[in-house]
Amino acid sequence: MKYRDKILEPLTVEKNTSGKNDIKTKSFGYSVLGFGSGGGAPPPEFLAAEGGSVTTSGNHKIHTFTGNGTFTVTNAGEATTSNSVEYLIVAGGGSGGRYISGGGGAGGVLDNFPSPSTGGQPVSATGYPIVIGGGAASGGGNSPMGVNKSAGNDGSQSSAFGVTTTGGGGGGTDKMASGRPGGSGGGAGGRQTSGPGSGISGQGNAGGGRNDAGGGGGGAEAAGGPGSPNNVGGYGGNGRPFPGSYVGSSGEPSGGNQHFGGGGAGGTYDTNNSPQAGGLGGGGSGGDGSGPSAGNGEAGDANTGGGGGGDGERNTQSGTPGQGGSGIVVIRYQFQ
Repeated sequence: MKYRDKILEPLTVEKNTSGKNDIKTKSFGYSVLGFGSGGGAPPPEFLAAEGGSVTTSGNHKIHTFTGNGTFTVTNAGEATTSNSVEYLIVAGGGSGGRYISGGGGAGGVLDNFPSPSTGGQPVSATGYPIVIGGGAASGGGNSPMGVNKSAGNDGSQSSAFGVTTTGGGGGGTDKMASGRPGGSGGGAGGRQTSGPGSGISGQGNAGGGRNDAGGGGGGAEAAGGPGSPNNVGGYGGNGRPFPGSYVGSSGEPSGGNQHFGGGGAGGTYDTNNSPQAGGLGGGGSGGDGSGPSAGNGEAGDANTGGGGGGDGERNTQSGTPGQGGSGIVVIRYQFQ
């Protein structure tokens, strides 16, 4: 029989003992795969979300919140691919103190980068409120000695996924008020009795101690520097560095990283020496005391949690303390 005839051989039906018809077929010796099976397993699902300003870095999406909002998960993904997020949460910085003053402490900084070492933050398909802490307001300025001496104000807290960071502590003031505690503590006021504010372990560090001048505010990475005996305020403590692939372009860039949570520097008074710089990560520099009038403390950078610089003092006149920088929340996850 030719092969063609073999293929076209008709089916035969026989009667079996049960009275039912059986179909007898000829086998071709091979089988056909894939029909009716959907072409194999479906591709894995990755996390998808909305909210904030969204950028892409490699296989990851980065959502940046500089104001209050909602991180909305539209697809929670799978455990085998991505159903968790990484985050950076930075609170608002404290403002500098007023009159021979300490610098403001940085807002507290918490993160879970990279998630393989921490397990990540599991998420489900729902909305997550994001709260961004404001930087502390500055108080007064250009008043005679003895009027309105005051510690700086505290920054406000930030939160996401039930995790909260504490605002930075305000800087201290001459003889009257110590630096305030916070995520990072405010620097001590100058001269007598004033002490530095404490920081919260895991979020920041203490402010710098007093001398003739006030101390610098604490930073997320390092404590503030002490005031010097030559009337120059202490430097602000440095903030923490993060790769741009984790946080995008937010923060203060330096050395290939983005920094957050720098402390403000203490102010100088009645000296020809230049004031100290604020800490890397948005900290404001101290006010100048070498000019014909008192200099103002520099504000902390917005969306870094940087502390404000303490004001300068010249011939019994004080400048204006620097306000604290606002906070930020950054969320990162794998999307492909």
